[in-house]
Amino acid sequence: MIADLLLKFDKQTRQAKDGSYVIFDRFWPSERYVIDFAPDFSSGGWEQFDTSQDAAYFGVWCNKRQRQTLSYSEGDWCWCKYASTAAYNVGIREMIEFHGEGFVCKALDKEGRWTEYRQDRQRFYITEKQFFTKGASDAIPK
Repeated sequence: MIADLLLKFDKQTRQAKDGSYVIFDRFWPSERYVIDFAPDFSSGGWEQFDTSQDAAYFGVWCNKRQRQTLSYSEGDWCWCKYASTAAYNVGIREMIEFHGEGFVCKALDKEGRWTEYRQDRQRFYITEKQFFTKGASDAIPK
């Protein structure tokens, strides 16, 4: 399902001057749930990247296995493919800096106090341990 969507991105629209990533843009009015509830979401390696703007009309996802990110905002889709682990990790750092932190859920205890549970955004980085376990061929940033 997600692969079918990404295949609709028929042309590259932007590329980093240093070749570290390519971006494909497409306008396709829908909603973020076509990704969130796709049958191959988890098995394909995709994870939701929580932001303070998450809504039916906005979403961000990451795929460490394929070094890709995908975002959706009011019909505009942006798919980014990174050339290396180092470039992917830079992209993740920039996403963390840019997007306000969202929350996974809020809970109310018996005394009426709220607790907010937040996503650990550090898990989106490809670590040296994951890198060597997977046998990737590009360099890990130091």
